[in-house]
Amino acid sequence: MCLIKNSIQGKYYRKYVVSPDGREGSATIHQDICLYASILEPGSAIAYQIQPGRYGWLQIAQGIATLNGERFGQATGCKSTVREILKLAPM
Repeated sequence: MCLIKNSIQGKYYRKYVVSPDGREGSATIHQDICLYASILEPGSAIAYQIQPGRYGWLQIAQGIATLNGERFGQATGCKSTVREILKLAPM
């Protein structure tokens, strides 16, 4: 689950970008995939657990972040099949 900060309320919420059924106003794709987007501020963090039989992909569009302590920079990505909780935090 990824979160987008609502600039009006100052709270974080999940934002779907693409999903099989167009949920929450996301674009519809005829594949078994959900794509989320997130904008994180320094000092914030999010956690996500990949479900059994699923894969995760993280792509950093801008800035620097850590995923379970490993540093990733702008335009880098990684694949994960780990079942532990993934913790993403901006730097």
